[in-house]
Amino acid sequence: MPDNDDTDPRQTVVIVGEDGTLYKLTKGDYKQFAMDDDDAGSGVVKQLTEFGSYLSFIPTDLAVGFGFNCTVVNVKAILKGNPPPTEQPAPNAPTG
Repeated sequence: MPDNDDTDPRQTVVIVGEDGTLYKLTKGDYKQFAMDDDDAGSGVVKQLTEFGSYLSFIPTDLAVGFGFNCTVVNVKAILKGNPPPTEQPAPNAPTG
């Protein structure tokens, strides 16, 4: 399965909201919100990923210009070296 596949399960993100609600987003869901290089805070996020951060919380008073609390999850670093899942036949599916 190619890395740019919007349905790749390795690219699915589950967010736990403050109220405990779970939100499941596929790459197709969240790629429309890609940050531009000139977006406020994109430089901070790039620095964190370059430093090898897997998970970071950025409060509003730390990153001037962000304007919101932000949790950064470096999916690329987490998936590095993890091969995509192999397709398995459905249980009880006929073979051959």
